[in-house]
Amino acid sequence: MAAFTNINKEKKFIFLHPMRNGGKSIEQIVFNRSPGDGTSDHMTPKEWVDQLGSEKELDTYFKFGFSRNPWDRIVSLYFYRKNNLNHLSKYTFEQYVTNVSKNVKMIKTHKDKINQVEWFYQNGKPIDFIGRFENYAEDFEKVKEILGLDASLVLPQLNASKKRQPYQEMYNDETRKLVGEMYKQDIEYFNYKFGE
Repeated sequence: MAAFTNINKEKKFIFLHPMRNGGKSIEQIVFNRSPGDGTSDHMTPKEWVDQLGSEKELDTYFKFGFSRNPWDRIVSLYFYRKNNLNHLSKYTFEQYVTNVSKNVKMIKTHKDKINQVEWFYQNGKPIDFIGRFENYAEDFEKVKEILGLDASLVLPQLNASKKRQPYQEMYNDETRKLVGEMYKQDIEYFNYKFGE
């Protein structure tokens, strides 16, 4: 079992948290978890089925999460990996994207290439609520209302990567194309475009 799990068994909800989608903020205020390295739960619905014992049991929970523009998200993943894993500090963004696209395993649990759709689809249908990172505060208000959470809860900005420029400036034609191919499902399902 994961050391930290995003589940509230009393209120029957689960938060699904792809990496670099702002999830530590929710984990702190909804699950009362102090943020730190290794404190996040990045389990997919398939992993939750294994954890809970059946698809039927998972179906009894309200499941929610937040998607993020894939071109922005991989820049955030890159800076996070570069700043937190010494052996990756030498990689350029282009090298990182190329390695991820070729399935080169650079960390123990390498989920960087997994499309967010894998977190947000269960048995071919979307989970109960998918907000957008780009609309985080507004969409979190909807989550609070649905789950009956304290209306005064405000999302802090935690674990933000130290980007110093708009994500679009990190790309050349090749890396933009590679990310577009890797995250084709996300781009099509969530209707993301480069630069938006």
